[in-house]
Amino acid sequence: MMDKTFPLLATLTTLLWLPPPTSSSCPENNPPYWEGPPTVEQVTLTSVRVSWQEVLVRPECADNIVVKHFPSDDKDNQHMSPHLPVSDNSFIVQDLQFGKAYTYLVIAREEKGWGVSTGSSSYANFTTYVNNDAGPSVVDESESAVKVFTITDPVVKYTEYKGMVLASKIVFLPLKIHSSKVTNDIESALQATTNTRKELLRELRIQAVLMGANTIVGFRMETNSIIERYMEIVVYGTAVYFQ
Repeated sequence: MMDKTFPLLATLTTLLWLPPPTSSSCPENNPPYWEGPPTVEQVTLTSVRVSWQEVLVRPECADNIVVKHFPSDDKDNQHMSPHLPVSDNSFIVQDLQFGKAYTYLVIAREEKGWGVSTGSSSYANFTTYVNNDAGPSVVDESESAVKVFTITDPVVKYTEYKGMVLASKIVFLPLKIHSSKVTNDIESALQATTNTRKELLRELRIQAVLMGANTIVGFRMETNSIIERYMEIVVYGTAVYFQ
């Protein structure tokens, strides 16, 4: 009797090696390709939107898209997005470190019978910012946008509490008591603490805006001596929305 096992195995083997179906709209032997880097736009202080609609040619020839990013000074610390459908043309990258430069690229992936074929865009570099020379202000942390009060209960019609805001920084005081330049050292110390107070107050306002607040109440500032000539300045308060 003829063994029917061999034809069955041959059929199964042929099916397993068949390449995955491709879109009928994709020209044969014409893979997707890139005409430049993606566009990177800031969303918040710690997130950006990466877009590629204008630079990916023949996206229908890809099976999925992946967005890769890494710190510009640490290429080995790479992060990948999930596999995105080819109908997508942007992706929001979150949990970035504010003020740090990152490099972004987008990858078009084709699933082949023998593996995966990839084509990458060129690199795009971007650093998140707040009202500096790198770009426009994305957070209005001005005094008119966020008011600060030491009192805890201003008389208003409507109050929505958003949460606590806190910032701190260690300041080095260049003060040499027995130096002939003691006057200059005192002036330098005063300038350092003044600049730090302004910086921390600005940071509180940024936190408040990101929480949806327009006021900080119960504002307090404390100083703590850590070791000789080193001082910690702490500022905190409660972010609220007043109407």
